[in-house]
Amino acid sequence: MNEKTMQGGCQCGAVKYEVTDKPFGAEYCHCSMCRKTVGAVTVNWIDFKVEQVKWTTQLPKEYASSEHAFRGFCVECGCSMSFRDNRRPEFLSLTLGSLDDPSLVEPTQHIYADDQVKWLNIVDECTRFRQGAV
Repeated sequence: MNEKTMQGGCQCGAVKYEVTDKPFGAEYCHCSMCRKTVGAVTVNWIDFKVEQVKWTTQLPKEYASSEHAFRGFCVECGCSMSFRDNRRPEFLSLTLGSLDDPSLVEPTQHIYADDQVKWLNIVDECTRFRQGAV
């Protein structure tokens, strides 16, 4: 692994990936669909160009959570792995927590901040978008 390559995967190891270079975005998502998908009040996504992501084992199974959104997960352990929007096929987001070393990437923004649960108080310098990022 070179210094610009990061690796990650699901909990059981059935789905693994490596990414080249750094993501172009990293965010907390507070939307209700992400909450339901991961079972947590927020999820951290890291955003890549599709060609930066190489699946090194099996591909994640995808669930169409809406007309345009597809969420990837491991069929063995259920780990949430990816998000893609068919209106922007050149991009793929991966769950930050699925990185082998999640401390390598720090979120820079909050999206769907209007949907953030009221008791969650994250104090940071990240840009906040009321809905999705512009």
